[in-house]
Amino acid sequence: MSTKGKGWWIVLVAGFLIVSAFGWVIFSKYNEYLPYISHDHAAWGSFGSLLSAFITLAGFIITIATLVFLNSQNDWQKKTQGFDWYIKHRQLFMERLKELQATLGEQVRFRNPEKLYEGIFPDHYLEMAGFAHRPRRYEQAGRLLDRVDEKLNALDVATQKTEWNRKDAVRFAVDLIDVSWDLQAEWVGGESDGDIIWNGRNSGVNIYSIDETTARLHLIYDSMLRFGGRPEYEGFKQSPLRFLREALVDAFNRETGELISVVKNSPFLSSLENLLMAVRGIKDINGRQVLPRTYNRLLIAIRSREAVKLLSDAEVVSTICDESSIEASTALEHAQLDEENRDKLTSCLFELDALHIALAYNGIPMDR
Repeated sequence: MSTKGKGWWIVLVAGFLIVSAFGWVIFSKYNEYLPYISHDHAAWGSFGSLLSAFITLAGFIITIATLVFLNSQNDWQKKTQGFDWYIKHRQLFMERLKELQATLGEQVRFRNPEKLYEGIFPDHYLEMAGFAHRPRRYEQAGRLLDRVDEKLNALDVATQKTEWNRKDAVRFAVDLIDVSWDLQAEWVGGESDGDIIWNGRNSGVNIYSIDETTARLHLIYDSMLRFGGRPEYEGFKQSPLRFLREALVDAFNRETGELISVVKNSPFLSSLENLLMAVRGIKDINGRQVLPRTYNRLLIAIRSREAVKLLSDAEVVSTICDESSIEASTALEHAQLDEENRDKLTSCLFELDALHIALAYNGIPMDR
C-alpha cells in the first residue's frame, strides 16, 4: 500500500493516542486533587464540565479520523475503478487484435501485443491509479501512431511517382517492412514467389502485390487509430502502383545481398522478368512501343501474388513465349528501328529461344 493509503491509519492511531494521553492527564490530576466521592454539588459540576470538555475533544478527534478514513476509502475506490477500466480496455484491445488476425486469414500475427498497447496508450490507468511505476521506454515510445502516420504519408507520396530508380524502390520496400515492424505485424502465411526475405524472415511484403501489403497495413493502422480516438487514415487510395511494381521487379532481378532477397521458386520467373525489362525499352523511330502485346501480357502475368503462381505452370509460360515470339519476329521484319533498338529486339528473341529450351526440358515441345 502507498504512503498516501496509510494516512488514515496514521491519523486514527495519533488521534487515539492524543485522546488517551489527554484523558489520562485530566483524570489523573482530578484524582490527585479529588480522590474521594464528594457530596458537594459544585465539585460534581466541575467534574461534569471537565468530562464534557473531554468528550467534546474526543468526539472532534474521532470525527476527523472518520473523515480521513472515508476520504482514503474514496481514493481507493477511484483507484480500483481506474484499474478495472484499464483491464477492460486492454482486454478489448487484445480481442481486436485477434479479430484482425482472423480478418487477415491468420496470415499475420501480432508479435508483441503488450508493446503495441503500451506504444499507443503509454499513460493509462495502470500508472495513474498508482498500481505501477512508469516503465522505462525509449525516447520515442508513446508516439507510435504519430511515427507510423509520418512513415505512411511519406510512402503514400512516393507511390505517386512514375519514375523510379533501383535504390528508391528497395528503400520503399524496406520502409514498408519497417511500418509492419512498428505495428508488430508479423507475416506467418505461406511463402510465395515475390515475397521479400528480410534478415532471414519472410516480411510478407510481396513485390508483385504491393497493394496487398498497403491494404493490410491500412486496415491494421485504421483499427489502431479508432482505438486511439483518431480519424481513419486517408492515404493509399489512388496510387499508380504499376510503376512501382516494375521498379521492384527490376531492383530485385539481380543480386541484392544477404540481408534482403526475394523468393523465386518458379524456374521461369527470372527469365520472364528479364524479358519484361528488355521489351519495355524497345521503341521504334517514332518512340512507340514495338512489342505492346508482349509488354502488356507480361505485366498481366506479374500483376499480383496469385497471378505469379500461374507462372510455375510450364504450359502458361509456353503460351506467353509463343505469342511473344510471333510478335517479336514480325516486328524485326517490319518495324522501323534504329540499330540500337534492332539489337535489343534481337536480344529479346534470344531470350525467348532460351525460354523455349528451358520449357523443352520440362516436357513442352518447342513447336506445337
